[in-house]
Amino acid sequence: MTVTYSSTAAGRYAGVEIDDEFTAVGWQTAGHRVGRFRRSLSAKEQEALAGALHTARDAGGPPTAEGARRPGAVIERVRADDLPDLTVTGDPPAGFAPLVDALRALLEDLAESPVAAVELTVTGSPPRAALRHVGDEPMTVRMADLTVRATVFGPDSAIVDGATHAVDPPDVGDEIGPGWALTLADDLGVPAVPAGGFATVTVGQPELDVLGDGVLRPVEWGWMSE
Repeated sequence: MTVTYSSTAAGRYAGVEIDDEFTAVGWQTAGHRVGRFRRSLSAKEQEALAGALHTARDAGGPPTAEGARRPGAVIERVRADDLPDLTVTGDPPAGFAPLVDALRALLEDLAESPVAAVELTVTGSPPRAALRHVGDEPMTVRMADLTVRATVFGPDSAIVDGATHAVDPPDVGDEIGPGWALTLADDLGVPAVPAGGFATVTVGQPELDVLGDGVLRPVEWGWMSE
């Protein structure tokens, strides 16, 4: 059994592949962690995936996405043994919804099992931002100027304040590995989040080999307060 899921939108790319041994390998170019992830599926996850695949097979051939696609729309693709290829640009066909939902959830959860990834952390008061390598394997990189944008929103989602910081590219050569870290800003320069509000931080845009295939892809980190 091989199942492959991918999601693309506005230059952002993520995906997961599950092999015959129920090992899931994931990757993403945007998020609080960007890079490569891997873990084995639990018995409960294996059972749920098998059930979702059975439901999809019983549903017959899914329709292919038709018509114009909105700029920036998310395009999802699913390939699995004994199933026709599926392209989703909105809600998946009813018989395929359990499979797509399971793969979406798995991709999100895989970020907690990094093999080679870089994480954006925002901590402290005043807020401090940093990047650090997580996982056990090195990553090939091409560093560029880093742009850090911090924004504070009120309870109505209106912007309260924001700040932008430019960070010179660190001299790391063409590879980073376990133990690597980079402070982006000791103080992001934004006020405390008001009651009911939230804050976001984005960082871009160097290039990393997120798939481990030797191809460097632009990445962007994103963080949001709880």
